[in-house]
Amino acid sequence: MAQRTEAEAIIYAALYGIAKPLMDDERDDHTLQTTAIVHEAWLRLREQPAIRSGPSHADFRRVAANSIRQILVDHARTRSRLKRGGGWRRIPLEQAVQSSAERGGSMTTVDLLDLDSAMTSLEARSQRQCRVVEMRYFAGLSNPEIADALGVSTKTIQDDWNAGRAFLLSRIAIREPD
Repeated sequence: MAQRTEAEAIIYAALYGIAKPLMDDERDDHTLQTTAIVHEAWLRLREQPAIRSGPSHADFRRVAANSIRQILVDHARTRSRLKRGGGWRRIPLEQAVQSSAERGGSMTTVDLLDLDSAMTSLEARSQRQCRVVEMRYFAGLSNPEIADALGVSTKTIQDDWNAGRAFLLSRIAIREPD
């Protein structure tokens, strides 16, 4: 195996930092490991023009959030996990987001297939709102970081978050273990 360059090592470490909190809250017998997510994300990201041209921190987190979202959703589809919520109870999205923030940003209480479907609908309605939700959910970015990445004001990000969250609330089931 070839040695990684210093830039590749930094990107790999950043991906690991994003993926690890997502997986820390998963069940012990989960078939997808943090390292597998990082490797898959690296393979997907290294082809992205935004990564090859030396991305800013915010640009990298934006692209990484999208990639990790897709990896997790693809895995959920493949494994058909979390279907029909056996042993889960519904909780409000705000509570899941707050719990997520306390756990470092991971959103393991959401059925990823439901979330992906709702986010696809949100993206058709507003691409920026979808990016805001994605960056906050999957990369753990703050409103100022998202504003910097998208080139808009923090107030606009807060408005987009509120609208995107309301849209998602109307379309997905948030679940928490009994």
